[in-house]
Formats: sequence, C-alpha cells, structure tokens
Amino acid sequence: DIALWDIIGKACEQPLYKLWGGGKDKVAGYASMVRLSTPDERTDLAVRLADEGWQAMKL
Repeated sequence: DIALWDIIGKACEQPLYKLWGGGKDKVAGYASMVRLSTPDERTDLAVRLADEGWQAMKL
C-alpha cells in the first residue's frame, strides 16, 4: 500500500503529508507513566494526573 500512496502523491504533485492534512506546528503534551508498577498503582496515578488536568497519558 505504500507504493499506492506514493503514486497518489505523485499524481497530485503533492507530498503525502500535505494530502493527509499538513504538518503540525504544535504537539500536545502528555503525562508519561513508564515506570513499572502494579495495575492498581497505575490506576491511582492516572486518576491523580487527570485531577491535575492532564488530558493525555502514555501508559
């Protein structure tokens, strides 16, 4: 399917990132929970982070 996207981009004379909506000027921040922990600890941390206003988390 990658070759088909390449054909579409060439036919439209546009790079694929533009066909897919363009580049981003900003990337939303997120809280990261990469340390090893139990499911209950992760749940507690997720609740705390949500209470602090984080809208996205990486588990």
